Amino acid sequence: MTWISHWGSDYYSDVMDRFGQAQCNNANLIYTYLAAHGFTSRNAIMAMLGNMMTESYLNPGQWQHGYEPYDGNQYNGMGLVGWTPYWRIIDWLTSHGFDLNDPESYGYGMLDKLIEECFNPQEVTWIATGSYPISFAEFAVDTTHDIEWMANAFLYNYERPATTPQPARAAQAKKWSEILPEKPVGTFVPRLSIYEPSDMSNPGSEAYKYYFGENLYYQYGYGIANCTAYAAGRWYEITGEYPDFTAGTGNANEWYADAIAKGYEVGQTPRLGAIACFGYTLGGHVCVVEQINDDGSFIVSNSAWNSDGEMNIPPSGMFNSFPCFYLTTYTGTPGNQFQGFIYPPKIYTPPTPPKKLALKRWIPN
Repeated sequence: MTWISHWGSDYYSDVMDRFGQAQCNNANLIYTYLAAHGFTSRNAIMAMLGNMMTESYLNPGQWQHGYEPYDGNQYNGMGLVGWTPYWRIIDWLTSHGFDLNDPESYGYGMLDKLIEECFNPQEVTWIATGSYPISFAEFAVDTTHDIEWMANAFLYNYERPATTPQPARAAQAKKWSEILPEKPVGTFVPRLSIYEPSDMSNPGSEAYKYYFGENLYYQYGYGIANCTAYAAGRWYEITGEYPDFTAGTGNANEWYADAIAKGYEVGQTPRLGAIACFGYTLGGHVCVVEQINDDGSFIVSNSAWNSDGEMNIPPSGMFNSFPCFYLTTYTGTPGNQFQGFIYPPKIYTPPTPPKKLALKRWIPN
């Protein structure tokens, strides 16, 4: 998974979509990288994400609105945490060999700058306050304070904006805590069509393994459009492992109880990649959480029988609508004998940053 980034001071719709695909993508990258580089406190990272949303929409290429890039204005901020003036981060990135033309380079470079500021500061960026008497290094490993306190600590000690309080930052941090997995083990890529993240209708794509070639439901004649075949394939695609609850072949209304019996984490709150289970008769239903919206509603991907009972459709017969694949939006707790969510234990492999490049600072005319 790569950074979704726009370099400039405009209003970019994809990264400004609150808790949408672009922000979730970048939040996962930030979460995984910081957690692997000394930020052992989950609340600290959630607090930083809540602040970054206000500063940059989690867009590493974001320049402060109202200012042109490289305009020489000391009030012009730039980057994930809005470094001000902008040359603090631009000069640091170039002097450390990061490519300002490549989001994969400067995105991780900004995280390296934060890591340096925290554990090996070369400039004063964090000033402890009376209300939040904690250093940046202590903040990174703090497990005694809640997310709201941590978000405000980052706000007052690090960001220090002209106007306070800003309670939205803490609210955003809490929302990220609900959305992101308990442990940062990879990057979640939503499936909002049969074509992405890999084409289910193409026998030569990565999706073939998950939904057909190594999918037990398909092998036994109960493939898509069958909700269990789809959800099993999607779980395999998300976690890298075929589901073992109900031995990967049972009815949907058996999944939740069997997952509990096998020790999987379950609950009533949606998380990205979780399987939503319904226990009604005629086999029940399972679907997968793909997106969690700012208002608390969430979108699930599904497959389901139609009145003709179509199933075991091959890749060549797949189409991007009911019954093969369709999306449903839920607000609040789903009805119709909803049992709960089965949470994925892991999501993909953590991203690997690219190698640095030795570059000179480039400023456009």
